[in-house]
Amino acid sequence: MFIIPLEKAIDWKRPPLVTLLLILGCAAILFGGQHYENRKYAAQFDFYFASSLPHLELPRYATMLNDEEEDIDPESLQALLNTDYRQLDEPRQYFLQGLLLHMQNNARFMARLHDGKIVTADNAEFGDWQVQRKRFDALTFQPVNKMYGFTPAEHKPLTFLTHMFLHGDTGHLIGNMLFLFLVGFTVEMALGSALYLLCYVLTGLAAVGLFWAVNPASEVPLVGASGAIAGLMGLYAGIFGLRRIRFFYSLLFYFDYVRAPALIMLPAWLANESYHMLTMPDSNVAFIAHIGGLLSGGLLAALLQRFGSANIDTAYLDAAKRDEDKQQRYRQAMQFLGALDIPKAQKLFQELHAEYPNDRDILWQLYHALKHDPGSADFYRILVEILSLNDNDTQTLKQLNDAFGYYLKAQPGKMALESTCLHHLAIRFAKYGYPENAERIVLALLRCNPELADLDKTLFAVAVAWRRRANPTRCAEAVALLQKYFPKSHVLIQARLFAKANEF
Repeated sequence: MFIIPLEKAIDWKRPPLVTLLLILGCAAILFGGQHYENRKYAAQFDFYFASSLPHLELPRYATMLNDEEEDIDPESLQALLNTDYRQLDEPRQYFLQGLLLHMQNNARFMARLHDGKIVTADNAEFGDWQVQRKRFDALTFQPVNKMYGFTPAEHKPLTFLTHMFLHGDTGHLIGNMLFLFLVGFTVEMALGSALYLLCYVLTGLAAVGLFWAVNPASEVPLVGASGAIAGLMGLYAGIFGLRRIRFFYSLLFYFDYVRAPALIMLPAWLANESYHMLTMPDSNVAFIAHIGGLLSGGLLAALLQRFGSANIDTAYLDAAKRDEDKQQRYRQAMQFLGALDIPKAQKLFQELHAEYPNDRDILWQLYHALKHDPGSADFYRILVEILSLNDNDTQTLKQLNDAFGYYLKAQPGKMALESTCLHHLAIRFAKYGYPENAERIVLALLRCNPELADLDKTLFAVAVAWRRRANPTRCAEAVALLQKYFPKSHVLIQARLFAKANEF
């Protein structure tokens, strides 16, 4: 069973840096370590299978395995050893490599081999075997996962930490990093990068601690970030608490999306890990470490809620609920507007605009609602706000042009907007095909603030806009105004040249 929360989307303006660095770090360690180890193993295999060691060691090891109920055909093995290793296809090379590594990792067999109890002194090739075995032993090395993975029987202090940055293979890495990405970025945004990293490490230590307590004598190294990631999952469920979130789940061949309180994921995840631990006792997956991570993550979330709530960004956690509430109120306001229940629509849109002042859609709907009362101070205030927008898409500019007409009706004979705002509006009107209002603004500015910078350029833009509208009379009037008010402007020189070229 899979349960994956899908409540949040990443805000790339505020990226989850620690989560991304953890993913990149784990990937770099795996692929960098793999590259290093692959070269080392290639040197080992080349030397080993070019020597006489395979003939002396591998058949004896295969016999020991067969005595322990393994099934390696001696004749097939001998046929492989009698063939040039470099001439074998990849599957048969991999078989021999795997058998060699299996032998090298069998501590009991290797102890007897080095004690001279496998290839004995009465063997005619004993001396040659000793020389070649010594040279081969010099090529052996400790794999990264063996050195820095957590082995309970040895429990070196450093490996309590380092094991959570190691992975067995690419599939292991991808599976862990997918869950880290889906869960980690949300927890990081809610807790902040520093506290998030601390919780990641603490839950990883708790996970490996429980694994050690349950398997104290194990000699198999534990590697992987899954214990720490399980801790983040426990944190996720705990800090969201009873907030309803959307998550994906699958059960056998059935899958669906559902919205439910986040906290129910914690017992669901615990039950899932416990079930797999009991039904898959021989699995290589450290289910007990996952349980340790989930429990410690849930406990940390409870402690943060109780003693460190100031460190939790509740606004971020509540964003989905606020958005749902916003959409519900918006729909209700639109229903009021459609039913011409104007006072209720105005009141609800005003409340929404006060809470979400940057939401353009709400602003325009409030404007439409207030248009039913064009003489009100609220209408004029929103009108001024709309005319101050910097959006340049075609629909918005058309709406702005229409709104400016209402602005002139609301303020007959004067323009109370700041000169710079009016000037910017005139430039946009002229550029995007609305010369009537652009000219009105320029004429008003010529009366009240003729020294405004670049007003001559705007008047020239009005002339060009009239020409595009195939109105040479209005175009000529604009050029005349340009000559009257700005006789020394370099733009006037351009206009005259433009006129001589029959552009006007």
